[in-house]
Amino acid sequence: MLKYILYISFTLFGMTLVKLDNHKMYINISNNSFDLSLGIKAILGMLFYGIGFFLWMSILKNNKFVYIFPITFTLLNLLTVVIGILVFKEALTMKIIIGIVVSITGIIIMNI
Repeated sequence: MLKYILYISFTLFGMTLVKLDNHKMYINISNNSFDLSLGIKAILGMLFYGIGFFLWMSILKNNKFVYIFPITFTLLNLLTVVIGILVFKEALTMKIIIGIVVSITGIIIMNI
């Protein structure tokens, strides 16, 4: 359970940091050259997200994929909506509300 909580936390924190980074991010790939420009928040966000990825791989190995995947990503979607509203002042629309209800309903049906 601790790995699961850490995975959710690292993933959400990582995505939030990348979104919060005000530095102009760009990648340029051309003939034999590669340029990458990232701000510190984006770099830290990618680090946290990367740690989350390795935690996720460990979680997948020890759980049934058909259950853990939909439950986890429904929870991530719900928490992402909360962060979007509280941190980024994004609107809670009817489409988002319907999506949340459908997602939760699907999880309930899968576990009956």
